[in-house]
Amino acid sequence: MRNILLVDDDIHQHKLFECYAIKSQLNNVGFACDIEDALNQVAKQDWDLILLDNRFVPFQNFTKPAQLIRETGYKNKIAVISADTDTLLFEDIEKYSVDAVFNKSEFSINGFDLIIDSVFN
Repeated sequence: MRNILLVDDDIHQHKLFECYAIKSQLNNVGFACDIEDALNQVAKQDWDLILLDNRFVPFQNFTKPAQLIRETGYKNKIAVISADTDTLLFEDIEKYSVDAVFNKSEFSINGFDLIIDSVFN
């Protein structure tokens, strides 16, 4: 079972991902609403993957939150999720220590495990 942390300030996204994970037998999902909560959870638990929203208060994009997470010593996977994945910033994700980028609309109850598996393959 993989442990996945969703970092998103939109509680509706938490509910959606909770529904996606209900059907999953491979992935357990936890939630953080802000960077402080995310950093605390990273310190307390070993997460296999962090799904990091591209934009959440007070950040303009994922770059600083990803950096803060990496500064804790977290070495596992980070994937950015966004409603707008056409930005040029996503062309150099490795530069920001990010492993993947997904459009939020790609996730579904039937495709959740496939998307998560793609990060690890």
